Amino acid sequence: MSPSYDEHYAAGGFKYSAAQREWLKREVIDAFGLRACESVLDAGCGDGFWTGLLQSEGLRAMGIDYSAVGIRAATESFPDADFIQADLEKPLQLQRTFGAVFVRNLSHLLRADLAPAVPVLANLVNAVRDNGVLMVVQYSHRDGSIRGTAVNHPLSGYVQLVERVADIDIVKVVADYVLIHSRVDHEPR
Repeated sequence: MSPSYDEHYAAGGFKYSAAQREWLKREVIDAFGLRACESVLDAGCGDGFWTGLLQSEGLRAMGIDYSAVGIRAATESFPDADFIQADLEKPLQLQRTFGAVFVRNLSHLLRADLAPAVPVLANLVNAVRDNGVLMVVQYSHRDGSIRGTAVNHPLSGYVQLVERVADIDIVKVVADYVLIHSRVDHEPR
């Protein structure tokens, strides 16, 4: 992870508008059928903004991130949610599984080579209980362009990546967001 994330979280983190709450409710919670009280793991939660939104919509949300600074900011901002610091590249030592794992703009999915993200997504699939869902939400212009160090992979790149770890039920494109919904069944594929 880049030290710039720690600097960013220490400076107050991401600032989102009320429109993000409506977007999350409409495009993720309602569209993917998440029920109130469903347990959700927010993978790569950073400063906890999306974890807090999930929690405020009646979901039991837990955030996980590599950044100690991000987790500290998240815990201070959203004391009713649970947060843990962990490296998503290593097998997760979680005490439970979740009805859903929410992955939004994970830095692993911004890299030029998506192959190293496969074990990360595999670790996250293992955190989903049987018949739960893996939701990958990624901002991308889908044109292969590079902005700073972030690559805007085409839709097919994200689909092929997720298909390596789970069967895909729904693929949506909303403006510059790719949304992938995968029902997880831990039976051998």
